[in-house]
Amino acid sequence: MSAEHLAISNYDNLSASEIVSKIKILNDSGSADFSAMLDYENSREDGPRSSVVDALNKVLDVQPKTDEPAPPATDKMAPGGPGATSAPAGTAEASSTATTTGTGGAPGGKNP
Repeated sequence: MSAEHLAISNYDNLSASEIVSKIKILNDSGSADFSAMLDYENSREDGPRSSVVDALNKVLDVQPKTDEPAPPATDKMAPGGPGATSAPAGTAEASSTATTTGTGGAPGGKNP
């Protein structure tokens, strides 16, 4: 790969800080191939510049991955709604904390 294919023109003649500044600008516009820049930076004869690699990795970590589906939403609530226990029905833990209200039952889940 050559620098002429990168989104930052004159890449090889810029300092690390100039490239980092341009990466931030390009990230705001969302129109750059940062993976190609990272590959190019890592293949430099003089070795990669850590500040450039760090900036590219930071941008790549926060960019949405368009080819991967979004993770499913997680519901942190226990089955049964607020206040429900996660213990299986009929266990000592479930019966000691469960109460029935509003359905005519007595507290503690026991009906007279």
